[in-house]
Formats: sequence, C-alpha cells, structure tokens
Amino acid sequence: MSTIIQVAILTLFFLALCSSKNPKSCSFTCPSGHKLIPKPNHKPSFNGCGITGMLVKSDFDFTNCCNEHDLCYDTCLPDRDKEACDSEFLECMNKVCRSSKLSQEVEKQCLGNAKLFFIGTTSFGCNSFMESRKMACLCDRGIDEL
Repeated sequence: MSTIIQVAILTLFFLALCSSKNPKSCSFTCPSGHKLIPKPNHKPSFNGCGITGMLVKSDFDFTNCCNEHDLCYDTCLPDRDKEACDSEFLECMNKVCRSSKLSQEVEKQCLGNAKLFFIGTTSFGCNSFMESRKMACLCDRGIDEL
C-alpha cells in the first residue's frame, strides 16, 4: 500500500476518533410500535463518488459502486441499514479491483483505494445516511415525516 494511502487511512481513523458522532449508533428508526415505510413519490437519487456536489476522484472507476451505495442510502428498506449499505459498497469496489485484470501491484493499490472509500463512508457517512432516509421514509400509522 502506498504511503499516501496509509497516511490518508490514518488521518481518517484519527478524524473518526475525534468525531462526536459514533458511526455504530447511526440508525434510522421509528418510535416504538411503528414501522418504516417508503415515502410515496420519493425517487431515490445518486451523484457518483462524492458528497454534496463534491466529487471524490480515484485512479479506479468505482462510479457504479458509488451510485449503488447512494441508492441504498436513499431507499426506504428497513432490512438494509447503513452497515449493510456500506458493506455492499466495499464488496462492489473489491469486485471492480479483482475483475479488472490488473497487475498484482495495481490490484493492491485498487483495493487500498476501495478501503479508503469504505473507511470514509463508515466514519463520516452517518449524516448522509440519516438525511437520505429522512427523505425516503415515513413511519406507519398516520405519523407524518420523521
């Protein structure tokens, strides 16, 4: 793994430790006795690899994986929480790296980039997840938006 990737990963870990939000506590739920249901007329969206209009570049094309990850966050599927979306994201990127017929060294770099993207979403994706689910979900039994 290159020094740049190692420094980036260490920086992300440090920022995650200093962050006030615990990514393990990032769950979107309804009050007791209520269930999440899809919001009528909500159309899930995606924006490639990035957040709030800022694209994140990589030497490897993870665009389809990023779009699927965005759709996972922005779709009201109670059985697919943030952790499941993030895990599927990593699996998708790893598949890109392994199926691209790269040299062993370049594949290792690709997998390092995938890990960096994954750490970014697991460490700093809670707000995006919560905002996306707020747009996509309602609680049943006549309760309005969360």
